[in-house]
Amino acid sequence: KGGIICDLNVSMTNPPVVRTFSETYIHDGIVNGDKMYTGHILDGYFRIYDVTDKTNPIFISEQITPHSFTHNVAPTPDNRYAFTTDERANAFIAAYDVSDPLAVREVDRIRSTEGTAIIPHNVHYKSDNFLVTSYYTDGVIIHDVTYPYNMVKVGSYDTSPSSAPDFSGCWGVYPYFPSGNIVASDIELGLFVIAPNYKRAGYLEGIIYNATTNDEVDDVSVEIIGRSKRSNEDGFYAIGTAEYGATTVSFTKLGYHPYTTTVNFTEGVKVELDVYLVPLDLFDITINVVDDETDLPVLEAYVALDHISNGLSYEALTNGIGSRTFQLSYEDFYDVSVSLWGYRAYCDVIEIDQQTNTIEVRLVKGYLDNFRSD
Repeated sequence: KGGIICDLNVSMTNPPVVRTFSETYIHDGIVNGDKMYTGHILDGYFRIYDVTDKTNPIFISEQITPHSFTHNVAPTPDNRYAFTTDERANAFIAAYDVSDPLAVREVDRIRSTEGTAIIPHNVHYKSDNFLVTSYYTDGVIIHDVTYPYNMVKVGSYDTSPSSAPDFSGCWGVYPYFPSGNIVASDIELGLFVIAPNYKRAGYLEGIIYNATTNDEVDDVSVEIIGRSKRSNEDGFYAIGTAEYGATTVSFTKLGYHPYTTTVNFTEGVKVELDVYLVPLDLFDITINVVDDETDLPVLEAYVALDHISNGLSYEALTNGIGSRTFQLSYEDFYDVSVSLWGYRAYCDVIEIDQQTNTIEVRLVKGYLDNFRSD
């Protein structure tokens, strides 16, 4: 079934149905002012409706969530941001900018505990910029969402002795009592009443640049106390921690020298730090491919270099003189593969450094497939 709207103004105990809507199953929904957010768990998305007229909900947009099993949605009071859960192992809480519901944009995602397969259930937004979420075998988790693009775990209470990635443990949580207490329902152990101590994270954000070109650098891994995030296409990064004081932060990306610095984190304080990564020196390596029988160059042979340590790959076809030049960043061991139909495929592990310059590969006529090429 989809959604059902009842008029509680007529009767609180037997309200009449004034409208049904949505052709797909709605697992969870919430109305926030003139907007309604619905979680379509079986379809893997949430929807936004305009419910200015409660008898006539108007569909605006839908957004697929990271694990395509959208359990619930928790909007902020101003309908600027919304947070979702997917009821799947190792799933995220995802944060979305919904200020323009026709152009919903994901701004962050976070797991309860990295490296585990714990399942999130229900996320709730508190008006003071905290999320309170029930995680099955992780219990109650609190995130600071002062900056929704930089969600930070700041508190937890584990109601379950299990750490298995299953549907046991904390099923629901309610954080809205005037006392400030939280109640949590654990499937095996019953009701917990928790007195939370909400605290702010320390925040770090900035832009990462190429120190040589001043261009923004995307996909840089930023790591702090076991948690890592990546810079976006504009070089912007944001990360935080609830552990205050001097903390090591590292910035790494293939092709660049790693950079490590110390940042002093303080509760509720945002530190802005732009970083300039120095690219590694490039050097050329030329692969010359010749026919072992005729010594003539072999044209359009497929050449591939696979860096064994970090997985970087380079591939191309030889040119009109049977060669191909690559620019490499790392002096190390590479898997070198060369193949062409009608020749036995060549494959060898070669140590390449800046003094190597050229490698000659002699192809022997015949047929042998190393499955590196077609």
